[in-house]
Amino acid sequence: MCEAFAAAVHRIDTTIDEDWAAAYQRAVAYLDATLAGSAALRDPVRQTVQWQEWVHHRAHTEVQIAPYAGDALPPDTAEQRHHAVLITVQPIGRDGWRGPLERHTVVCALQPSTGGWRISDYEIG
Repeated sequence: MCEAFAAAVHRIDTTIDEDWAAAYQRAVAYLDATLAGSAALRDPVRQTVQWQEWVHHRAHTEVQIAPYAGDALPPDTAEQRHHAVLITVQPIGRDGWRGPLERHTVVCALQPSTGGWRISDYEIG
């Protein structure tokens, strides 16, 4: 679940996405109802200089996920699980341009819900 969420949040295509928020809207499917509701209330993301550069190159992101090797996560219980991944993202323009690599850690807390386990909290660092 955390891997799919992390990939969805970081997968961007400027030819179809209006801004960074489009990725978050696609990732809502992995969130529990409370967190999904708060995500829906967020203001649209402002288009930054970086976004404009990506649009100029008609960029999309290449996303790679690797196992987390950081600090120990809290122990799992019947009511909550923790999972983390390392994600590497690189914007690639349709004109051959390549932006800088970014590496992030995504740590997810999951709780059971009617549709199975869903992310109840997350941190991207």
